[in-house]
Amino acid sequence: MELTLPSYTFNIRLQGGRQEVFDPVRKRFIAFTPEESIRQHWIRYLTEEIQVPKGRMSVESGLSYNRLKKRTDLVVHDSFGKPLLLLECKAPQVAITESVFQQAAVYHSRLQVRYMLLSNGNQHVLCKLPDANQPLQFLNRLPSYEMLML
Repeated sequence: MELTLPSYTFNIRLQGGRQEVFDPVRKRFIAFTPEESIRQHWIRYLTEEIQVPKGRMSVESGLSYNRLKKRTDLVVHDSFGKPLLLLECKAPQVAITESVFQQAAVYHSRLQVRYMLLSNGNQHVLCKLPDANQPLQFLNRLPSYEMLML
């Protein structure tokens, strides 16, 4: 998937000697790490370009897998609360590798999303997950929110 995320201005403050960014989904300030920067860019892109309502996103939601507690970076839900898209964010210096894909696949096994997006801000991998007996489909662009729900 070829995409350069637009440059956005964020609400940033200095707290206790560290930068924090206001997360509009969680409605609070969060440590502004490189990974968080990628997530915040995607939140803005999803809301402003793809038209995803903020209320249909969840950030760092917990789930269990083989007795392990995991957290998803960002999940987009449909109007009934069913997960549609899983976004796995990495810091820009972390390559999107097979292990990142496997990590997202673990989350998919619990959530059963239709779309998976892996991003480090520079490299993006978007795929539509198959129905039974169909191959994985890699996409070049992210559909609108309306199209994600079809």
